[in-house]
Amino acid sequence: MRNEPRVEILDNKVSVRLESKSEFLTTQARNISRGGVFVESAETLPVGTQVGFAFRFSESGQPFEGIGQVAWVRNPAAGKGPGGMGIRFIRLTGRSREMATGIIELLSRYGEKFEEKIQTDTPGRQRIMVVDDSEFIREWSREVLERAGFEVSLQDSIWIGPTVAREEPDLVLMDVGMGDQDGAQAVADIRQVTGKTRTRFVLYSVKDLEELRQLQQQHGADGAIHKSNDPEELITEVKKLLG
Repeated sequence: MRNEPRVEILDNKVSVRLESKSEFLTTQARNISRGGVFVESAETLPVGTQVGFAFRFSESGQPFEGIGQVAWVRNPAAGKGPGGMGIRFIRLTGRSREMATGIIELLSRYGEKFEEKIQTDTPGRQRIMVVDDSEFIREWSREVLERAGFEVSLQDSIWIGPTVAREEPDLVLMDVGMGDQDGAQAVADIRQVTGKTRTRFVLYSVKDLEELRQLQQQHGADGAIHKSNDPEELITEVKKLLG
């Protein structure tokens, strides 16, 4: 687990609930790999302890949860970083397995070969704006799209009208559900404010594709992409929409 590709979860630490047969801990997580997660904690559990864990990448995001085992412990006195524990995943529940796979897909599955493959037929340096309240999704999308040769900017709120008017990105990937913010309605509102623009607005969500296409028609978006953990699928759909 310690030698696997590892990525930061958030700029700010994420609260993680750990529960063993005898103890309950609330700790902080910083990074994740396909096989586990490192949690920072002054209080640690013995190596081999089986724990249930749960956390969210954002307040409104899907829960990431499952069963794990303490694989190693870091003493802060060793001077090699913050103290804590490496939790090896034993079983992930719900969509957690897809989430763990997706966020490190490029690093562990594709690597340099994937980067070389997708850059061979990428047109120019087109600009894409990703609008999503999940840091997890924003950073994963940026990693995928930048490796494909696109310039990428990130926004965590639907209030992007002035930025779109000023920067005129080629395409905006707009999350549909961001807490109490309606991304589909935002597309219609932005178009009304900014007027005719070359920017293409694409609804980007875990919702069923048929439902997304209905929202696309209702709100005047240019396309719809279903969120998945497949980087090639995202790039293929983006290229189609950019023509």
